[in-house]
Amino acid sequence: MIRFFPWAMLGTLTLVGLLGSFSSRRGITQAAAPPLDPSPFSRPHSLCTIAGTEPQEALSKIIEKVKAEKFSIDEIDPGEGYFTASRTDNAPASSGAVNERVDKLIGWIERDLNHPTDHFKVFLIYGRYEKVWAGTLEMRRILVNDTYETGKVGTLKQHLVAMALDK
Repeated sequence: MIRFFPWAMLGTLTLVGLLGSFSSRRGITQAAAPPLDPSPFSRPHSLCTIAGTEPQEALSKIIEKVKAEKFSIDEIDPGEGYFTASRTDNAPASSGAVNERVDKLIGWIERDLNHPTDHFKVFLIYGRYEKVWAGTLEMRRILVNDTYETGKVGTLKQHLVAMALDK
């Protein structure tokens, strides 16, 4: 004769119910994969190498070129050889609407390890920011391709390379 204990079966039913509930919920609430960043994970490469012995003087020359391209300097740290700059662009969007867009730059210099007493490497990173609705309307960095970046800061980069070649 087999004895039946209902409370023993209650634990089994509860476990089966929880597992079934978890597996069915997982299929319903699974989030989409986050967007993938196509850029390689590597240190930035220098734009050019300029001759000079004084870091503040080299940084000042670079900042002159940045200002000539209508960028406003937001932050400068001469001791670190670092600056940030921005330029507002209110051109119409592809949809025809006009909303605020900002081009931003981060620039810095480092000593050239091959010629530490008389050369600096120049680094420049570009970012495009637009007001985007992502839960709230706020400025966010957007992904741009090389052609777009060249159209926005290509002239500045050419001027910096030309300055490096002038020696």
